[in-house]
Amino acid sequence: MRNPTETTPRNQRSLAALTACAVVAMLGALIPAPATHATDLPGNRAVSDFELTHDYLFELDGQELAEAEIYYSRYEVAYLVIAPELTGGLLISPRSHSVQRLRREKFQKRQGIRAELAAGAVLEDLGRYQRRRGEMSFPVDGKTARLKDRPPLLGRHSSADLRELFPKYDYLAKVYGRSKRSEPPELPKADQELRIRVYFGSKSPFCERVLPRIMAVEEKLRSSRIRFEYYALPPRIIDDPIAREERIYGVPTAVITRNGEEIGRLTALPLRDPADALHRLLTEDNPR
Repeated sequence: MRNPTETTPRNQRSLAALTACAVVAMLGALIPAPATHATDLPGNRAVSDFELTHDYLFELDGQELAEAEIYYSRYEVAYLVIAPELTGGLLISPRSHSVQRLRREKFQKRQGIRAELAAGAVLEDLGRYQRRRGEMSFPVDGKTARLKDRPPLLGRHSSADLRELFPKYDYLAKVYGRSKRSEPPELPKADQELRIRVYFGSKSPFCERVLPRIMAVEEKLRSSRIRFEYYALPPRIIDDPIAREERIYGVPTAVITRNGEEIGRLTALPLRDPADALHRLLTEDNPR
């Protein structure tokens, strides 16, 4: 009968494998894990694609900073926060979970809704943020800072409301208003007032593009008998009772009524050129 302690070729192979694994483990303990170097972070190189976003709120010790401006870089996947209450700006980088304080003279606004970050902008590393559902939190000057998801806008609003709430809408509406495409063609004369209710989602990227165009056309029609209003829906449109009643299945959707009766509606693609879409609808409704 074979002695259980006897070394066999099979046992020798097993011992060799175990020894190799032990050596690799020891070497692994000696070799430091790769780290994210400061020079790899966006604050140490120029970034020119930051764009204003209204998808987030910024708080200090639970108080929202109403004048905070939050920009997002799709290329760097990073957030830039600027507020009067902050010393310099803040750069939040989800790729490294890092937060950095920036030199104020190293960033500047461009074209109304864009910001540019120059190389060497970092003034101080503030460490890593903690991620919880819907927010990123970190300490700043002894206070707790939070970058949080903005709740969706709901209910009825005027164009003036939206311009004040979302400066990006205001800027884009003014830019589109300078283009020839915002000029409404001659519309049929209406003997009754028309109402246009635009259903939209404040979290919808497509609505963010289209709504300012509608607002620009509204501005050109101030002297007409066409009245606009805007109605914000939740991400789950079906949760809104008015949307269910009006059979709204997607955003943006513009419902046009005369004397309380619907005469037509415009949906996503036609609303990319709202002046032309409105002209076509009203011309078909009032053929010469």
